Amino acid sequence: MRPLPPKAATRARRLLIRLARRWAAPDLSTVAVVVNPSLSRTLARCVIGAKRIETSPRALRLAALDAILTHEAAHAALALAGVATARPHGPEWRRLMTQAGIAHPTAALWRCRLAAATRRPTLKPARRSATRVRYEHWCPVCQSSRTAARPVKAWRCRACVQAGLPGILEITREAPRR
Repeated sequence: MRPLPPKAATRARRLLIRLARRWAAPDLSTVAVVVNPSLSRTLARCVIGAKRIETSPRALRLAALDAILTHEAAHAALALAGVATARPHGPEWRRLMTQAGIAHPTAALWRCRLAAATRRPTLKPARRSATRVRYEHWCPVCQSSRTAARPVKAWRCRACVQAGLPGILEITREAPRR
């Protein structure tokens, strides 16, 4: 965990104070907001036991950071108020989101996720082509063979080793398949 950048920290603190007043949840203003670099599949999460909201580094770059923090603050407000019957995105949560000015919370958050997905750097897929080189490990005694993507000198022919022979395999590189 690391602290938010100063500008984002000020923005987050002001938002939490404003939401605490609007929702009549004074404990909400004491919730810490930090950056968690290990969040890769979600933009943010609320950790109730530690009284903190963790955001991913990607969330800080989004224009909808306020909506993301409001979403997590609503979870925190319900938990801090001790509403045991509150479902994660149930009617109580939706009421808080509406009071915060987010009329359609699911649509707003979908836009956040979509923006995050489009800004995520794309990873090149692993190259799996038919032209990959293969190595044949062949026993000159019993003619058994096995193939692998790389040469494995430690392999031995099991049948020959059980018969008391060294079982050393000959390794040949196969021509790439096209």
